[in-house]
Formats: sequence, C-alpha cells, structure tokens
Amino acid sequence: MEFIKYTFAALAAFVGMSAMAQDLTKEITVEKDIIPIEREASRIDRLPQLRLPAVSMKKLSWSDRAVSAPVTASLATLAPASYLSSMERPEHKGYVYAGYFPALQAEVSAGYRFVDNENTIAGAWLQYDGSQYKQRNIADNKLDYRDHTAKIGVDGAQKFDYAGTLSARLNYMFSSFNYPTVYEKGFSQNVNNVDFGMAWRSEPGRFEYYAALDYGYFKFGKPDVDFTKAMSENYGDFSLGGRFALGAATHIGADVNVEFVNDSEAEAFGLRSTAANLCVTPYFKASGAKYNVKIGVNVGHAFNRGTSTYVAPDVKLEWMPASQFTVYVGADGGARLNTAAMLFGENHLINPSQSYETTRKKIGVDGGFLIGPFAGASIKAWGSYATFSRQLMPELCENDRGEYTGVYMASYDFKSINYGIMFSYEYRDIAKGYVSYEGAPRSYDEGYAAWRDRAKSVLGAGVSVSPLKALDITLDYRLRSGRAVYIAGDPLVGPFEGGYTAVKLGNVSSLDLGATYRFNDRFNVWARGENLLGSRWQENFLLPCKGVTGLVGIGYKF
Repeated sequence: MEFIKYTFAALAAFVGMSAMAQDLTKEITVEKDIIPIEREASRIDRLPQLRLPAVSMKKLSWSDRAVSAPVTASLATLAPASYLSSMERPEHKGYVYAGYFPALQAEVSAGYRFVDNENTIAGAWLQYDGSQYKQRNIADNKLDYRDHTAKIGVDGAQKFDYAGTLSARLNYMFSSFNYPTVYEKGFSQNVNNVDFGMAWRSEPGRFEYYAALDYGYFKFGKPDVDFTKAMSENYGDFSLGGRFALGAATHIGADVNVEFVNDSEAEAFGLRSTAANLCVTPYFKASGAKYNVKIGVNVGHAFNRGTSTYVAPDVKLEWMPASQFTVYVGADGGARLNTAAMLFGENHLINPSQSYETTRKKIGVDGGFLIGPFAGASIKAWGSYATFSRQLMPELCENDRGEYTGVYMASYDFKSINYGIMFSYEYRDIAKGYVSYEGAPRSYDEGYAAWRDRAKSVLGAGVSVSPLKALDITLDYRLRSGRAVYIAGDPLVGPFEGGYTAVKLGNVSSLDLGATYRFNDRFNVWARGENLLGSRWQENFLLPCKGVTGLVGIGYKF
C-alpha cells in the first residue's frame, strides 16, 4: 500500500509539473497597434544627457526596426519631459532628475501630476539643458561656447465614458547660444518657441478613430552680425484617421494628414511664404501567430516650395516562422515640409534667416532579420535604400568676411544607403553586451540621409553589468569615421566652381562609462562620463567637441 500511495503521489506531481512546463513554454501573440496622436517634445541632442535605464533585449516589433545612430557625439538623452502622453498612470505622481558636471554641464527634468482621478489627469513639467565650455577651434583660438535651453509645459487628458478621450498640451521653449567663428568673439542668438496640441480618440465598437491638431510659433532673435533679418515661423498639422475591425486581428483604415508652414523670410529665398502638404493613406492590416502585414499607399500633393503630386507605397511585412527568427521588409515614400523648428531640434547652428524647400522621398525600401536569442545570443542585420529630391544636408557657405560657416542647409537630389549588423549577448540579469557596425557611402549627393555629418561608418560596442541588484554599470565605445561637410566649389578656384569639396570634421572616438545605484524604488544616484580618452573632433564645422565631460546626479520619484 505504501508503494502504491507513493507511486500515485509521484505520478500526480509529474503531471502537475508537465502542465506547468507547458504553460511556461506556451507562445502568446499580442497585437499592439499604436496610432500616433501627439508629437513628442523635441529635444536638443547636442547637450550632456543620461541614459536611464539601460535598453533591454526584446523580440523585434514594428517599432524596433530603426537602429538609432545620432549624428552628434554628446551624451544620450533623459526621457522626454512630457509626462502625460496617455491615461496610463505611473505609481508616483512626480519625478525629479538632476545632474551637474564642472565647468558647466547641467540637466534638470521634473514633472508633477496635480490632477489624478479615474477620468482626468493633468500635470506640468520642465526641462533644462545647459552647456558652457572653452575649447580651441581649428584656427587654434581658444573660445567660449555656450548653449542653454529651457522648456516648460502643461498637458492632460479627459476621458468621457462610452465616448472617447480628449488630450491637450501647451509647451514653451527658450534657447540661448552662440555661433562659433574663427574670431575671438562669435555672435549670440536666441530662440522662442510656443507649441500647442490637442487630440481626440474614440473606439465605438469595431470602429476606432482619432483627430489631432498641432500648431507652433517659432522665432529667432535678431543676431548681432551677418544676418539683417531674423525669421519667424508658423507651423502645424491636422491629422484624422480611423480603422474598422474585419476580424480579431484584421483591419482596414485610412489616415489623412495636412501640414503647413508660413514664415517671414521665404520670399527672400525665392520661395512662397506659405507651403502645405496633404497626404492620404488607405491601408489594410492583418496579424497572425507568424506574420504581420500592412499594405497601404501614400497619395498626396505638396503645395509650393517644390510642388508635386506623389503616389508611394506604405508597406510593412514581417514573418516569424519560429520564435527565434524574424525577417521583415518595407517600402515607403512621400513628402515632408522642412520647418525651422524641426531643423533647430537637430542642430542649433542653422541660418536664422533662411527658409527651406519641401523634401520628397521618391521611394524607400528597407529590410532585415533577427536571429535569436539562442542561449542569450542574438544577431540582427538590416539595410535600406532611398532616393530623395530636395533633401537638406549641411553645406559650407562664404559670409561677408570671407569665412566659411556651417549655418546653411542646401537641397540635393540625394541617394540614401545604409546597412549594418549587430551581435548581442545577455547572461541572465547579470550582464549584457553588444557589438555593432553600420556603413554608408559618401559623396555630396550620396550617403545616409539620417546622418547629417555624412559618416562613412559607425562602430559601436558596449557592456552592462549588475554586480549587485541595486547597481548597474555600463561601458560603451563608439567610433564615427569619415565625417565631412561639403563646400559648393573648390576654395582654390572659387565659390560654386570646380564641383564640391569635402571638409573633414574628424572621427568621433568616445569611451563612455556610467553607473546607477538604486537605494529604493523612489531614489537613485547616477554618474556618467563621456569621451574619457579626451579625443578631439568637430561636432559641426567650427564647433569643437567638449572634450572629457559627463554628469553626476540624482533621481527621485514622489
């Protein structure tokens, strides 16, 4: 009897463990379709900032295909300061992150939800980025460089039962900085920017729809030399879209977007003062256990500043034949207005009097695959090809003092090519690392459109370890080589004569070390140092990098 009793007990335990094992290995496919409603607040990437937290490895999804390769060689960014992008509520109502490093590298990000109930949330936030340092430029003059940007905003959302959700935001930005020159004194500049947006989203049954309106006012202050007039700009867009569920994971829908811009100095550049772009995108989407499909088409017309009617695909195909293998391809195209507000978010050193043509992406294709993880190891490869008309890229121009300056964006018929591969490995929750390589050709009308510094190759490597549960340490290295900016013409022949001449900006070679220690779920301290080997390069023409820099700070939630 004892033998039979133990036998039945062992059999029952085995059956239970088998059931648990089946549950643990069961694959669940979750479709997450995100319809953008609001623009995120634009951030200044040139300033010292912090990566928090470290990015974790995960299965490839629609939003994970782009491999970030910022042109600037600065510290990475804190999370955008906007705190209420949805009705989801973090556990804590407020947060403060602040960091400082001599002589002056500083960043503060803070926010607080002052209304928080079942149907209403509202809060305020602020962000400050400051940088001030001395370095020698290419003429061996030791000059002062400064860049200070502050943003403040309020945003919120109101949920109406059985109807939908209304959200809104209002932001203000002030930026003060100086343009670098070869002389002992550059010239000062400041910018004011007001940005407003509101959106409505509703899901009545099988039909979902949204509407969003964005408007902004952007204005340069009057510079003290070279430029006689400072440009002011009104910009915005209106979006409307909806989709109907044909099944649990099958939809048909359409998006309509109208963007516009009006600025004060367009006519001085032979352009219309007002330009607009209308785009309509009907589409079909379907998802399954082993595939995701979107088949759409962008049909639009760009008014003024490069008027054109365009028809381009908007297609994404993803196939997952196994849990450790994903392959994807995509194709797209369309047009984009080039507002000063958008370009200023990428690089402060643009011409404060210039207006810009509309860029058209004739056709773009991309693809790649992800293999793994197998025992923690993964490999990802990707590539893209696109052709543009009136693509904006930095170009040197000669000012009235005979200097070449880098505050000019020129339009090119441009061919964009990019390819890369990344290997990564993760060992439990203790350590993870990666090695990656990206490449692109380089000539005045060919390269990778997202790399304004026209780099030929980008090598990256990093490791993150957690020797203690509360401690994370990261070590990263990046090398951007082949960076350059072009002059229209040969300096020995004359402006706009003799083709285009490349002016090298130097290789970005930066070793970065960071650490975060969490005392509890509310309070942490962190530190990060960049360019620890003290390498030298130009972030933009005439703008030397900061040298060794970093931030030391705290984070607190309340």
